[in-house]
Amino acid sequence: MIDGEEVYATASGGSVPLPHGPGSADTISDAWIGISDVRESAWYRDSYVTDNADLGAYILYDYRASAPDDFTRRSSCTRTHTVTRTVTVGNETKTVTDTHTHRYPRTRWAEFDLVDSSATVTSVSLDGVGYDGDSALVEQEEGVWMATDGGRDRSAEFIPGEYELTATLEVESEVEARWGVRSSRCSEYERSQSYTRTLTRSHSVPVTIVDTDASGLEIDVTVLDGVESDRTIVQWDGDQDLTGAPWSSIELEIGDATFSVDSPWRFYGVSQTTHIEERSGSASETYPVTHTQGDDWPALVHTVTSVGNVSVSAAYGPDGEYGGLWIEDETAIDEEIPGTELPAGVVDEANGSPTYLFERLEGEFRPRDARVDEALNVRASTVFDTQVPDANIDAHIVTSELSELAVADTVPGDDPSDRRVLLRLTDPDGNPIPNREISLSGAVDETVTTNGDGEAWTTLDGPYLRASYSGDNLAGSDGRYFEGDFTTYMAPYSYDGWGATGTVERYLEAAIGSVLMFVEWIALGLLAFWWRKYISRREAPQ
Repeated sequence: MIDGEEVYATASGGSVPLPHGPGSADTISDAWIGISDVRESAWYRDSYVTDNADLGAYILYDYRASAPDDFTRRSSCTRTHTVTRTVTVGNETKTVTDTHTHRYPRTRWAEFDLVDSSATVTSVSLDGVGYDGDSALVEQEEGVWMATDGGRDRSAEFIPGEYELTATLEVESEVEARWGVRSSRCSEYERSQSYTRTLTRSHSVPVTIVDTDASGLEIDVTVLDGVESDRTIVQWDGDQDLTGAPWSSIELEIGDATFSVDSPWRFYGVSQTTHIEERSGSASETYPVTHTQGDDWPALVHTVTSVGNVSVSAAYGPDGEYGGLWIEDETAIDEEIPGTELPAGVVDEANGSPTYLFERLEGEFRPRDARVDEALNVRASTVFDTQVPDANIDAHIVTSELSELAVADTVPGDDPSDRRVLLRLTDPDGNPIPNREISLSGAVDETVTTNGDGEAWTTLDGPYLRASYSGDNLAGSDGRYFEGDFTTYMAPYSYDGWGATGTVERYLEAAIGSVLMFVEWIALGLLAFWWRKYISRREAPQ
């Protein structure tokens, strides 16, 4: 029972006629059969989801068999007899006939005995549209039915798809009936007959078999071996719903550090029942169930699933020590899965909200070593504990290069603070880096893009320009990857009264720009000092 409702519907039947009266009586009652769980599966959106390995099910059943109540009814019968006598009246003799009716007690009775009863699970089958193979499961041990044939596992024969798992129970009762009439004066008789009755019950649950070969799953891992940190992008493509056998864990070994990306799938063992009802005759008693093994009234537990979200575990080294720091930077949403309410008693309030499944996870990994310079190893497994084939995983390390952003030329405008400025982005050897977006502050443009020569023009919107290149976006990029860089430019001016700068506003802008330039150079100096100390400490023997 769950909250007063039957988990598996019961039925009564196998009726036999009542000899002395209209109607009949059932000899089988409260018969039920249930599929309590499918092996290695999870109950998800009204279906058991599993793979086609080690297919099996747990079957439970019960029934009550009884003989009808014995019957006794007292009544009466009538007996009529005729008495003939000769009567002489005067000289005349007559024959007189007298009729007499008498009532005598009589008992009608019926007795029933339950000779035998039995219950047999006649079949457990897994049937699906498009599947024409042997659908029968075989009982391996009491209550455990497996997809085997003479000890051979046939699980792999069930191709991925939608199925219906059906278990059928046949209950048989044998009842002997005796009935008759007892009377001291009326006619008596006694008769008997044996009845064999059957009742059939079935229970079905939907089953979804998934392809655990992960043939539709592609995982791409790119590690950008940067100067200060390693940017890591994990991308995956394919069905991420549970019926698509999504990945469960992606383990990355970068240098001497290992960390894993875990999928959002969460599994809970929950009870299908809250109470057990024990029925005996017309009485019944209800007991609460528990999860305690060996308890008199155990809970019927099966696994249900829900979704959380992608998480990244802390990195660790070969001996389990700290191996680095992961800083999540960006996630790209692939799809939204509606919330799945869990049964009462399972604490996960957020599970009713939608979950966004990602197609890409990007972050910064700061290992203990300054550069990786070692092979990248990636392993992945599905939620069904099968390995994603290596052919479905593409893992590679890309080493970044420094970039240099500089002001290459200037062209005067109407006044010094609105002149045109030529920016040039190159590699350390002076080769141009084309098609890169440069962000600007203090210019009429917010961004400019370098041309084939690595150059881009902009016009000042004040006396001070700051241009920055944030570095290549690792996601979806091919070829070389460049680190970011920035540069600043202060428009020249001379003090000749107010006229050299035009207006008071222009003069103030120039003065503020000079202060900003001074503060920035101080900050750069402090950063360089800190960087040298940081590198020295990292390269020092541990």
